[in-house]
Amino acid sequence: MSSEYGDPDRPTILHCFADAGTESEILSEFGDVIRVSIDPKDTNESDPIRADAYLHPENGVKDWGFPIKQDRSFDLGLFHPVCSKWASTTSITGDPDSHENMIPSARQIAKEYCDHYIIENVPKAPLRNPTKLNGRMFGLPIEYERGFETSFRVPEPPRQGSLLTNTGISDTAETSSFYFSERSKEWWAATKAYDPQPYAKQHLAKNAIPGPYIHYLIRAWLVVYEEEQGISEGRVDYSDYDVEMKTKRRDDANRNLDEFTDGSMWQGCSATSRHFPVSLTTRWPRCYVEILKYQQIKSRRCESGRGIPSMISYFRTRVEGERRMGKAVTDVALDRKLEQFVRETAQNSADAALEGETPHLIYRYVQLEGDELEDFLEAIDWDNLQPHLEAVAEEDDEIGVRSMLDRINRGKLPLLVVEDRNAEGLGGEEFSKETNYASLLQDFGSSTKDEDEGGVHGVGASVLWGFSAFKTSLFFTNPAEWSDDESPRLVGRIDLPYHECPDQDGNQQEWQGDGWIGAEDDQGRRAVSITGKEATEIATDQLHVEAADERSDSPGTTAVVIGFREPSRSRRSPAKVVERIGELAARYYWPLIVEGGLKVSVEGPNDDEPNEVHPEDVDWLTPFIEAYDQYEAADDELDEAPDVATTEVPVTIPHNGDQPTDGEVTLAVRSEDGDYDKFKNQVAMFRGARHVVKYRQYGYTARTAGQEFHGLLLAGHARYSSDVNKNDVAESDATVEDFFRKAEPEAHNTWEQEVSKLENNYPGGHEEITTLIEDRVPSTLENLLIDAGTDETESMESVGGQFPYFSGGPSHGPTKRNSPGGGSSIVENVSRKLSHLGDQYECTGTIDLAGQPADQWEFEIKIGVVDAGGNQFDTIALDDVSARPADGVGVVDDSDTRVVVGEDVASVEYDILSVSTRDLTSIGDGKARLNFEIDATLEEDSWLLSISPLTSIRITTTGNRSSPS
Repeated sequence: MSSEYGDPDRPTILHCFADAGTESEILSEFGDVIRVSIDPKDTNESDPIRADAYLHPENGVKDWGFPIKQDRSFDLGLFHPVCSKWASTTSITGDPDSHENMIPSARQIAKEYCDHYIIENVPKAPLRNPTKLNGRMFGLPIEYERGFETSFRVPEPPRQGSLLTNTGISDTAETSSFYFSERSKEWWAATKAYDPQPYAKQHLAKNAIPGPYIHYLIRAWLVVYEEEQGISEGRVDYSDYDVEMKTKRRDDANRNLDEFTDGSMWQGCSATSRHFPVSLTTRWPRCYVEILKYQQIKSRRCESGRGIPSMISYFRTRVEGERRMGKAVTDVALDRKLEQFVRETAQNSADAALEGETPHLIYRYVQLEGDELEDFLEAIDWDNLQPHLEAVAEEDDEIGVRSMLDRINRGKLPLLVVEDRNAEGLGGEEFSKETNYASLLQDFGSSTKDEDEGGVHGVGASVLWGFSAFKTSLFFTNPAEWSDDESPRLVGRIDLPYHECPDQDGNQQEWQGDGWIGAEDDQGRRAVSITGKEATEIATDQLHVEAADERSDSPGTTAVVIGFREPSRSRRSPAKVVERIGELAARYYWPLIVEGGLKVSVEGPNDDEPNEVHPEDVDWLTPFIEAYDQYEAADDELDEAPDVATTEVPVTIPHNGDQPTDGEVTLAVRSEDGDYDKFKNQVAMFRGARHVVKYRQYGYTARTAGQEFHGLLLAGHARYSSDVNKNDVAESDATVEDFFRKAEPEAHNTWEQEVSKLENNYPGGHEEITTLIEDRVPSTLENLLIDAGTDETESMESVGGQFPYFSGGPSHGPTKRNSPGGGSSIVENVSRKLSHLGDQYECTGTIDLAGQPADQWEFEIKIGVVDAGGNQFDTIALDDVSARPADGVGVVDDSDTRVVVGEDVASVEYDILSVSTRDLTSIGDGKARLNFEIDATLEEDSWLLSISPLTSIRITTTGNRSSPS
């Protein structure tokens, strides 16, 4: 807008609160600048005016002494109101309240005089929707973060994670203006892009806004200014350029060779066309067309503005007649409990160990927020990926997409990072088959594992998608077989169900749910892996993968589960998730860990470093580990408890049309003297993978023999040291190993389930396993235990006392107790819903105390098995216990089966889940009963309910007469 100041054809700019006026040096390049301040210095091409731009509260607008006539206006105003009120140093050395807030004055001037404005201040200042800029966004070796309130849209540019120096990438190049004396005035002038002569060193370092900030803001303003002035009329619209080019590349990839060589594809593309800078008259060979397409791809991948390539997400449109997959493939394979996640990921890392090396598996729970979240979303092509997720969320209430999208809108995204080191990594060409890469990411259900490894079905890694609310995982891997120049490799895989949503041109499309994240394939087939330095830059600077720059030095894979959540439950905190993962790793992989075949660590969002899992420190595992350490040198008879004995149990491996193989498995037993109650009377079963497939309950055998115990059943290669040479393994043991390997279902959690792979290779194998586990093992156990047993009467009294039982009570609904004897006035109400689904008991309900607890209190729930006469003869161990305050307020510790509740919580919701009940089939038909043990003191009467075998609270449920199957 023209005015009496300067050239009427140039923009006019008002610059206020600027004594030195450093920024006017740049502003003057774009227009005529009038600068108003109390003590203006004549330092550059701007016209300084000495005046006070602050509207003093006591004077009011009418007495405002601003020196510019009100009938004059400016195209742009830049304001620097004093920041002392919000500066960090003020809160340390002075009183913030003693400083004036000059920001309203700046807004008032802008309103009165300026078409558009910029108000600058420190990030803590009360600016309206400020754009925050800092040195990392422009590659500057200074942080110098400032906020800018603007009347026009200014997007925040992405930040660089590392800085380049003459010796390479370094984080130590950055300095702070607080230490301005450590650099010369010329250094500060060069960094902030100003002339060093007119300005003091301290001012350049502490007060001058970096020149790149000003240029960035001016560019954003000029877009608006040129539109308003009509300068942009007639220009080509590039806003849809990338969308058009992506569509064109996709179309080109499906053209025949003759279409590329006869010039038909160039119709409408002149030498000045924005599509391709080539002539229509030339017959271009296909190879050159591919080069042009590659150039377009490269330019699109560098849009981040930081020189760091970004990734694209790719989905395939459904072709008419193709099957619509209404459920994600990875959801079909396995259950989605945390136990299964740990079992499968640990097994995969163990199987991928480099020869002679111990793989190190690390689980990290990461919560992305703020700039890191923005960087991450930008890197995975969120603008393209989000519409697909929104479309799935509209039709789905199971995956959890909507809930996770809402979390992102609240500024948080949880990730579970699973990293292994000293492992093979994901090697193989991009479109290869029967490689680690193809088996995990491309060809679902295939396996490249050897016969002596843990996995067999090729579906275990599906848990990486099953635990992602977005069904999306990223893989940052350093394949051991790749050269240093090729590594590492970065790619993402998506496994959504079929869905419908618009494409980038706005046309509604049907999409197959499987997708990829990576670089665009030069033939448009899908996204492919990004490799080498580019992969490291993205993983480090945008995905914020911890120690990504070290990945190339350590073969293995880092898998990132995006939007991590537990499908079977939603209320476990990140700390509890990490704690539970460590517990499960110890529970199922202690044989492999104690032998040095695997190292496992866990790291929560508040941990400084990973914490290694040590099964030896888990109290209830001690007797199992002792039995494992001593079984080879043990006798075949038990002495006084605790003692370890070992014996062999025969097993006959059937073959199709051939003679069966006579083999044996090792049974190691440690007699229990009362020190370890948890998991007692159970046998841990495993083979050469040293992954405990199952803890099987033999409590009835212990009661018959009058001696409690902990046991091991070692099959196949487990009877040898973990580093045994295959040639030294007896042929019968090798057959037994393969037999039990094929007996494991996809979940690797039992040998007793009918599995087609077993029956196809060993017809009748299921019957042999049933006979072994239900007849031979308990018979052998009983013979070992009976001579070492205690007095039978004493043993039965002890066992019966641990599990008090009471008749009556429904299997559903609340139970109220109002008087001691039949219950207690301490407990007002207990509700429960007990069901048997699959092979596990599940129960949900509430416990309501009759008043406010005087102190923290505890409760424990046990599942008992009773016969037709109501006599309890066995218990079912719990696999998981979850509890929380009914109203969501207060603290409940459910890390153990005995739950500890805070004193401010009087009502608790709970969920319990038993271990598998398949092992109860041999003891006949039975029914389950819940026994509640509650230890609490109320404020009203301070009457202590103390739980013991003689005074258990009588809140019991029976009536579920379904026999476990």
